[in-house]
Amino acid sequence: MPRFAYTARDSKGKVYRGTVDAASPTAVASRLRSDGYFVTSVQPVSQRLTVKRELISKKLSKQDLAIFCRQLATLLKAGVPITDALSVVRNQTSQPALAEALKQLVVAVQTGDSISAAMGKQPKIFPQLLVRMVEAGEASGTIDATFDNLSKHYQRDYELQQKIVSALTYPAVVLVVAVIVVILLFGVVLPNFVDMFSDLGAELPVSTKLLIATGNWWGRYWLVILLAIIAAAIALTAYVKTDKGRRWKDQWLLRLPVIGSLLTSLEITRFSRNLSVMLAAGIPIVQGVELITKLAENTLIQEAFATAVEAIKRGGSLSAALAKTKLFPEMVPQMLEIGETTGALDLLLLNIAEFYDGEVDNQIKALTMLIEPVVVIFLGGVVALIIASVLLPMFDMMGQIGG
Repeated sequence: MPRFAYTARDSKGKVYRGTVDAASPTAVASRLRSDGYFVTSVQPVSQRLTVKRELISKKLSKQDLAIFCRQLATLLKAGVPITDALSVVRNQTSQPALAEALKQLVVAVQTGDSISAAMGKQPKIFPQLLVRMVEAGEASGTIDATFDNLSKHYQRDYELQQKIVSALTYPAVVLVVAVIVVILLFGVVLPNFVDMFSDLGAELPVSTKLLIATGNWWGRYWLVILLAIIAAAIALTAYVKTDKGRRWKDQWLLRLPVIGSLLTSLEITRFSRNLSVMLAAGIPIVQGVELITKLAENTLIQEAFATAVEAIKRGGSLSAALAKTKLFPEMVPQMLEIGETTGALDLLLLNIAEFYDGEVDNQIKALTMLIEPVVVIFLGGVVALIIASVLLPMFDMMGQIGG
């Protein structure tokens, strides 16, 4: 559907400008007049402007969403009208994509759309979870509380991401520094010592000869090796983007020690918290689990949630359906069953989320404790081998001189 830019005035003479999707300029004018505006111009939006808007419509981070929801919740609780609140947030944000989205949101709401419907037209900016939650908040008249809950939800997600990044930063830095040291030893230090030993006619031990041969081989074929690694990475990336490849990758990841448990705990945390928030907002459980199925990052867990949706539609329970998948710890379906029996499923889900938040923290620490010594031992062994290959000939030379 084409997009049109319009200029209109209200009964007090205040000027409004914006864009709207419509079948024709006449349809735009009719819609604005029915809402009580005096239309002064309607122009089709050029393709160039549309492309520019698409370029800045990037996905927002969890932190950006948390800040947006928190600001909007605060303004709505203070009694600020929704269009004015959106305008205030738009003026305060430093994200061009969000500012443009909020501009279009204000126009859409002013021309009769609900805020959830307007958000739903911009899926690149506003996640489906946020749209559905806002829709439920509008229906129940608790939109300010809904945005407050969403801000807490996205803030927890952001903090969880930061924990994972922080835990993996140190091992990554150690690995990069160690690889650079190994490359310098191979490329600079070792060749100088080899030349010195050759000039002195020293007999090199087997370890030194193997190291030199490896260095020479790398020096000759490094470009071929690099291209082969890049080609393999591209091929693997393309494969895991297919349905079969993604399923293989996800299955393999879940089977890894420590990492598999961490990924499962992360999925349980997201599932429990998201469903708890949706149920508390009045979203039916079938719709909530269907949405969570789309949000899950692991294919096998997506299939488990999809199976649960079908079971619930047939009159079954969520706890029984998840228990049959064997993907989740026994405690999860057991606690879900208690929640279903007592009618406090949203509270039990929140308890599960809080418990697995702690599990995620412990598993991240365990992963860090596992990675750090493995990286240090492996690279320390490589460096020790290179140093030994340099020192052994020197000791032999000193022995010959002493003899």
